[in-house]
Amino acid sequence: MRITLINPPYFERCVREFRCQGIAKITRLLPPEILPPLSLAYIAAVLRDHGYNVEIVDSIALNLTLNDLIKKLSKADLFVFVVSTPTFMTDLNTIEEVKKCFPDIKNCLFGTHVSTFPEETLKKDFVDFAVVGEGEITILELANALEKGQSLSKVKGLAYKKDGIKINSKRPLIEDLDSLPFPARDLLPMERYKPFFYKKLPFTTMLTSRGCPFSCIYCSSRVIFNRKWRSRSPENVVEEIEEVVDKFGIKEIFFNDDLFTLDKKRVQKICDLILENDLDIVWGCESRADTVDHKTLKLMKESGCYKIFYGIESGSQHILDKTKKDIKIDQIEETFKKTKEVGIQCNGSFIIGVPWETKETVKQTIEFAKKLDPDYVNFSIATPYPGTEFYEMVKEKGYLPTEDWNLFDEHLGAAIRSDGLTPKEIEDSVRMAYRHFYLRPSYIVRKLLKIKTFHELRYYLGAAVYLIWYVSFQHRKDQTHLSKLQS
Repeated sequence: MRITLINPPYFERCVREFRCQGIAKITRLLPPEILPPLSLAYIAAVLRDHGYNVEIVDSIALNLTLNDLIKKLSKADLFVFVVSTPTFMTDLNTIEEVKKCFPDIKNCLFGTHVSTFPEETLKKDFVDFAVVGEGEITILELANALEKGQSLSKVKGLAYKKDGIKINSKRPLIEDLDSLPFPARDLLPMERYKPFFYKKLPFTTMLTSRGCPFSCIYCSSRVIFNRKWRSRSPENVVEEIEEVVDKFGIKEIFFNDDLFTLDKKRVQKICDLILENDLDIVWGCESRADTVDHKTLKLMKESGCYKIFYGIESGSQHILDKTKKDIKIDQIEETFKKTKEVGIQCNGSFIIGVPWETKETVKQTIEFAKKLDPDYVNFSIATPYPGTEFYEMVKEKGYLPTEDWNLFDEHLGAAIRSDGLTPKEIEDSVRMAYRHFYLRPSYIVRKLLKIKTFHELRYYLGAAVYLIWYVSFQHRKDQTHLSKLQS
């Protein structure tokens, strides 16, 4: 049985659906960020271990249009597509066109959006199966049932069509993550993956845990993983690091866990093993400010960690409390101080536009960002992804004027309003935040003095042009889709 796993085209969505020609032209100045689709690579590894002939087509990495993708696909027994909320409508268009060209090949969709709305997904006559929850074992059992002509009724976590739409019982989460094979990176175009900013290439991402035990209302990973945090053993993690170094010559890794540093002893053991095995890598991760200490940070630095992305979200304690972030402003300040002391680059992410946002809380967030002074900062528009507490809350309050999934993109426009801000004011606040943080003379001079490579020069020049254009308000002329929110 031959199975093709597909990451649908994305860039066309910006141009075709949103008509953002301005964005398309400007962002070409920036070195592209392309990350490996590990969810597909994990599923591919599980299927291959059970004897299936598997192929991955990463349309984003290969820069494929819809027509390119169709030309590249060959005969298979099952197509598996990964989809997301912001890309859902365009992904459906891709899947429909593929179905027209390969009408006899069954397809299966998975992702957080599909897990939240399996019935909505299966109402499309060109969709055959949908996964609710983690995909590895469900898709394996689906393939087994299809190959053997067995009933699908016992495949937990599967939604399908038979005398209507059937949704089987929920599949338990995979408890032993060490039992999963390493992602099938050999099926991916590894040379094409890189983040916006890096120290060394080749680069890859890695997952060492799944889930997060905290209760932030906007977290979409809880749709599949709930609040249960599961981790791989340090030995298993370092074995995978050794594999990517030996097989692909990897020099830099980003641990893309929701919360890499939750278990400090586990992190310390991973660092110890990296040092003991003399692995020549640099790496980064995502973290919460209350899950690291000086000892852990120092060991992380010694083992190659050079950057940490902290989810800060707001400079208003009121907003942090209302969104159930469960952290204090002074904890964040102290962690940034410790991180800088050991020589690790601090990066921060903020969210603007939650229901309790006002002009005053936006000002507090901007001032807090400047006070923390991260190396890089990201200001995102608060987006109520389906399946989250945030989504249910804004829907109940009447703050969700649309369920056009094209609008659910934290970088392209506000899908909601808040108590104190209209969608337009939320978008303007994000632009103002970027302007006040990045256009400070002290920040610009400091960054210019640190440029050492052509890549860094290209990145900063491209980012500067994009930032100036972004904060100039001109991009609103391109975003015709926002008219729905401002009527």
